[in-house]
Amino acid sequence: MSTTRDDANEVYDACASIPAGMVITYGDLAALVGRPTTHARTVATILGHRPNAGTSLDPLPWWRVVRSDGSLLDADQITGPREQWVNFARGKLAEEGVPFANDGRVDMDRATRMPIPEGIERKPRANQYREPEPCWKHDTVQYSCRDCVTTR
Repeated sequence: MSTTRDDANEVYDACASIPAGMVITYGDLAALVGRPTTHARTVATILGHRPNAGTSLDPLPWWRVVRSDGSLLDADQITGPREQWVNFARGKLAEEGVPFANDGRVDMDRATRMPIPEGIERKPRANQYREPEPCWKHDTVQYSCRDCVTTR
């Protein structure tokens, strides 16, 4: 997905609409702006490059957007400056009453998740598998041919 300023503004507006005490996953946020849930990484990148990030002028409640398993980052990624951001996010979420599991992740079973409003369709994940078909060079599928087997 190539992103434009309009795409980014849609993500920022949707993020700004998340009420205190609620969380949303990156995939659900993608669905909220009309993208397939497979665009979760794109949403994360857009939020990571938001204007005024890291300043007191940052108006977005970015800490309310979490991974689908409730984590904020992988444990091995929480080092250096990232550790400060994760601790900041955990503190803000705790202030807002978001429950945490013993391992430090948001407890997604007990947390109040922002609902996707009716009328916004969750676009299905792209079909990850295509049945191999012979390419223009072969009459039957040749599994050693990259044109016949497009699932690699």
